[in-house]
Amino acid sequence: MARRRVGASGTVRTVVSVLWIALGGLSAYYLFTLFTGAAPAVSRTAQTAAPAPSAPTAAAPAAQAGLSAEQLGVIDANLQTLSQHLATLDKRLRPIESFIGPAAKLPPSNSVSTSAPRPLVKLEPLPKAAPAVSGAPSAPAPQAEPAPAPKPEAAAEPKPAPPPVAAAAPPAPPKPAMAAPEPPKPAVAETPAPPKPAEAAPPPPAPPVTAAAPPAAPAQTPVVEERTDVAALDPVALPPAANDGSTRYGIEIGSVEKRDELRPLWREYLTKHAALVAGLQPRRVRGPDNAWRLIAGPFANAQDAEGACSLFKRADRPCAATVFAGDAL
Repeated sequence: MARRRVGASGTVRTVVSVLWIALGGLSAYYLFTLFTGAAPAVSRTAQTAAPAPSAPTAAAPAAQAGLSAEQLGVIDANLQTLSQHLATLDKRLRPIESFIGPAAKLPPSNSVSTSAPRPLVKLEPLPKAAPAVSGAPSAPAPQAEPAPAPKPEAAAEPKPAPPPVAAAAPPAPPKPAMAAPEPPKPAVAETPAPPKPAEAAPPPPAPPVTAAAPPAAPAQTPVVEERTDVAALDPVALPPAANDGSTRYGIEIGSVEKRDELRPLWREYLTKHAALVAGLQPRRVRGPDNAWRLIAGPFANAQDAEGACSLFKRADRPCAATVFAGDAL
């Protein structure tokens, strides 16, 4: 009995596997014919042939193997389920069949763009534009001619200007323009620069201050004229003005106790009051009270020194007219 049961279960498995293989083959064949154009015929055969052979094919081996009614019922139920799946698959594939069938029958379309591209003729006018561009640089040539004309006019205007400013010394005004840039140089180089202007100072620097001082000095010159005597400059407290016998004037713009404090004081003037000390040279002199005095100059006369002092006092800086003497910083 045990052997019969084992044999019966084995035959059931073989029958079910055969049915599954048959179903897979039918579905594969159906899909193949669907994409090759023979789908309508396959769909009809699938509807007619799928459910019919299920009962006889299952009954023949079942009778030979001695299967019970329950086993046959299970096989029959499986066959019905498979047939339902096939019907559902057929319904889903019908829309695809109706869409792919007409498209597969269409002949392949040839390429439309077979003609060669035509040559472009509109590129010829481009060389004509080149001569128009080449002629353009000739236009600025006449514009460059009037440009040098205003330059001599601008140069001619400043020439008559210096004579009215300094009537006593006409050649002096052009020199201040050359001597003016010298004072800012010591501001950049703190210590080495001051001795250089001290060597070349005596002849040229006297006129530059006269050109800068007159605009501010005439307003207060009438008030200071009575005080600008040489005797009032206190020459006793200072050494002689110069070794060549000439008298030059300066202004005392600061006093410190130590000699090393003179250079920082002069640097402060160069940075904060550069306009006041423009064109002036520093000197150091030791007074009778052992204090070191900072002298700036030289000036051509006492009136110019007093005029410069008035500018220093407006800036709240100490200043007094004196003789320009002493050693360079």
